[in-house]
Amino acid sequence: MSSVMPNWRRWRMGLNSGNDVATFDVVLNLSAETCLAYYEGRIEQVVAVSLDGRRVAFPAVALRRIMTRDGVRGVFRLEVSEQGRLLNIRQVAELPAR
Repeated sequence: MSSVMPNWRRWRMGLNSGNDVATFDVVLNLSAETCLAYYEGRIEQVVAVSLDGRRVAFPAVALRRIMTRDGVRGVFRLEVSEQGRLLNIRQVAELPAR
């Protein structure tokens, strides 16, 4: 069996051609109190729905990179390896003011 992933599967996973990284854009709107639970390890995984409707779970420890004293608020791009490992998380847009 070939280790090359079929094109349709790569597309469904969000993999860019020639680049084995899937990207998922998710809206996160977490209060400082909620982030504290993630930060302290009381909650191990964040589960979100991507803008295209896919359910995405990633390690809560990743929030430490993007957390502010007000929490986490915005649209974030997750980059995930073909093996499912979170490679990067970065903000791509802000949410409108409350």
